[in-house]
Amino acid sequence: MKKLILLVVIFATMVVTTSGEEILSNLILNYGLEVNQFSTGSGFKSGIEASAFVIEGNRRSLQLGLYIDSETQKVTGFSVNHKYVFLKNKIDRAFNIEPYFFYNFIYRVTNMSAPLAGNLEIAKILGYEGSTSYTSMEHHFGIGFKIKLFNSMFLHADAGYGRYLGSIKKPSAPDPMTSLIYGTNGWNIITKIGIGYNF
Repeated sequence: MKKLILLVVIFATMVVTTSGEEILSNLILNYGLEVNQFSTGSGFKSGIEASAFVIEGNRRSLQLGLYIDSETQKVTGFSVNHKYVFLKNKIDRAFNIEPYFFYNFIYRVTNMSAPLAGNLEIAKILGYEGSTSYTSMEHHFGIGFKIKLFNSMFLHADAGYGRYLGSIKKPSAPDPMTSLIYGTNGWNIITKIGIGYNF
């Protein structure tokens, strides 16, 4: 997990620095932090996402976050989110609502303490005995909106549709030869609600 967190930090550094000083000097960049509660239809329970984001020109944002599993209460993955505000509509002096399109990517690592197999001898030969790690990914596209509460604080809600790959929380039927169970692929819905702060 330490390597996973290190990769997220390195990726975030690359996003900020690879554009070059000349390009960055012409951009208006804002930064912030966000905490989200989200749920997907991939079999996992709702999770928490703590993330940092950068907004370019008040239209596009890139968000990198850590995924906290509600079952284990541990960081078990990371997420990447890209948003594009397609309409700015000032409702009144107190509220400012911004609708946006988004792409969301979630990468999870699930540790199982026991083999998911009926045939323990085959599981041992294939390396599935004891603690086993399963990885899964999810890709979603959708729409959301952000409500500015104050100059720097906002609420947001998202809803989208996408695909999950390798969810061990929706396991396959046991393999007839080995009795092993694997993660499955499928289509699912994502819903997300959160609060954020712009610096």
